[in-house]
Amino acid sequence: MHSAAELRRGAIAFGVFPFAAEFPMTCLGADGTQDQVVNADEFVAGRSPGGYSSVVAKVKLRPMLLLHDGTRGSRDDLLGVRIGSVRAATRKSGSWARVESGDHPFLFRLPVAERYGLPVESLVDLTSVTAVNKSAVWKIVGGLNSAEMRRISDCLARALSLDLGARVRADATELLRRSGLLQS
Repeated sequence: MHSAAELRRGAIAFGVFPFAAEFPMTCLGADGTQDQVVNADEFVAGRSPGGYSSVVAKVKLRPMLLLHDGTRGSRDDLLGVRIGSVRAATRKSGSWARVESGDHPFLFRLPVAERYGLPVESLVDLTSVTAVNKSAVWKIVGGLNSAEMRRISDCLARALSLDLGARVRADATELLRRSGLLQS
């Protein structure tokens, strides 16, 4: 298990990255029996709302970028996004110029650099946000700096269509109040 100090926002880690469940899926009974379920209606039938089900899931040991600090002992999960290798087909795509210039809304390029800890040029895929259990993090290999993480945050806000207007207004109002330019 990693210490909370290692599981920091911006860390690049190898870990067991889950893929989204899809049908058909194999459900496991408490007695070890397996049941093939072909759709959501079949899955819901006979299960209590909010109850847990055990299913066979696809996972892959892969690099991921941690999106927040794993310092809260009460939380077992971290948020991360997957990192994939740049492939020849990606370089040939119409959006590669935007990736290279740092202007792509969902992909963040990581060139080969010792500080990232990855053996090949890679892409952070900001459309693949998922929860990963802290125990599934195998090894921290590198990390992004604060400027890169600000860029990641900006891209995530766009990728997730977050409305940050109210938050920005509240922060601006508080800064003006603290500076004495705005009376309470």
